[in-house]
Amino acid sequence: MLIFASSNYLWLLLLVPLMPLLYALVRHFRRRRMLRLGDEALVQALMPSYSYSKGWARLVLFDLAFMFFVIGLARPQIGAKLSEIIARFSTPLDPSDTPEDIAAKEHVLEMEHFPKVVEDTIVERFKLDRKAF
Repeated sequence: MLIFASSNYLWLLLLVPLMPLLYALVRHFRRRRMLRLGDEALVQALMPSYSYSKGWARLVLFDLAFMFFVIGLARPQIGAKLSEIIARFSTPLDPSDTPEDIAAKEHVLEMEHFPKVVEDTIVERFKLDRKAF
């Protein structure tokens, strides 16, 4: 399961499909202005080094970079560990159990697994410390 810490930034992804549309619109109006200057062959001869595909390639690369930047800005996080911990402590409930019985069962279950959870936490911290060095 993928969770985003700052999901509001994902609204910026709506700009990704708009960028090529705006670029195509700008290119269309630029072409119309150049045709107003003179004959198309004459304008092409005056601009021999102008590349039509370079602008599109640059836009596609910028679009991809912007998309990945926005996803990184939203800080995606994977929440698999949380579901494993919850599943480890869950027990089936009897319909005849009172709230006090349920609380007592949960407390006993937590106390049984508490040393294992502490051990896992300590081992995980040692792994993180080792990565820091």
